[in-house]
Amino acid sequence: MKLTLSQTLLTAFGLTICFSVVIALISSALLKRITEDLEWVAHTYEVIGYSEKVLSATINAETGQRGYLLTQEKEYLEPYDIGSNTYVTEIEKLKFLTSDNPEQEIRLNALLKTAEMKFSELQETIELNQNGNLESAINLVKSGVGKKYEDEIRKIISEFQNAELLLLEKRVSATIHSKSLSEYSILSMIFLSIIIGGLITYRVIKNNVPQILLLKNAAQKIARGQLGAQVIIQGTIELKSLSLSFNKMSSVLKASVESLEETNQDLEQFAYIATHDIKVPITSIESFLNFLKADTNIQNNRSITAIEWIDKSVQQAQKTIENLVFVTKARKEEVAKVEDIDFIEVIQNVQ
Repeated sequence: MKLTLSQTLLTAFGLTICFSVVIALISSALLKRITEDLEWVAHTYEVIGYSEKVLSATINAETGQRGYLLTQEKEYLEPYDIGSNTYVTEIEKLKFLTSDNPEQEIRLNALLKTAEMKFSELQETIELNQNGNLESAINLVKSGVGKKYEDEIRKIISEFQNAELLLLEKRVSATIHSKSLSEYSILSMIFLSIIIGGLITYRVIKNNVPQILLLKNAAQKIARGQLGAQVIIQGTIELKSLSLSFNKMSSVLKASVESLEETNQDLEQFAYIATHDIKVPITSIESFLNFLKADTNIQNNRSITAIEWIDKSVQQAQKTIENLVFVTKARKEEVAKVEDIDFIEVIQNVQ
């Protein structure tokens, strides 16, 4: 099925719009995916940050406990008070952030239980000291129970963070993959658009340019005087219609010029015959008039006046014949001037 030039251009425009929409949709989907991947990366860093806060809470609490036992100053219990009031909240935040991960939830439950035992041990030493049993409190510290709990807390948090780091690695890799996929998809669509656009351009050129050149050459032939030049009917529907109209115009132009030439020949023949047929009797009249002018016997005023009027009429007739001959010659010279015009140069200037 052959498409018209307008249909071909509309098809190209439609395909361009379609590819633009597809590229926009793909870009939007991939951008959304990249955004989600980046959000998960940020989420992982947030989780690791809260786990560090839990660890800091236990360390600071233990630091406050040791400072209090050594100095017997309650001001040193401030880190302990802060840690004991925040560690549960921080662990609950971690549970909320990792609610989609059953393994991490198990670790957090173990962390909460161990942290509770750790803070219970710290609270016990503080109460012993406050009740005057500093030696018992120190012995409890020396027993290593608190250290055991702290080591267990560090172990659980380390495993927790390592699991998050593995997830972070996967999520960063997914982000990089999404970015590469986005670039590849967009470049592929652009490359495909260029190929299809090139094919459509090639089709338009192939189906139209040769016929346009044929029309141009035929027009140049007509400009050089080769009337009736015809072109082959081919190309798109519009060019076929144009070629048919051109051939018809060329034929009509040739017929018109030929008819005009025949008319000019007839007019020239008529002018020749008319001037010859009129000139002969006028010449005879002029000769007879000269004879009358030379006759001295004619003295009558009316006769002399009549001879003068006849003489004027003969001169007027001769002048009319001369004008007719002049117009005929001028027409021939004008036609000659038109034929000498360089129409090729005119056409090139127009182009």
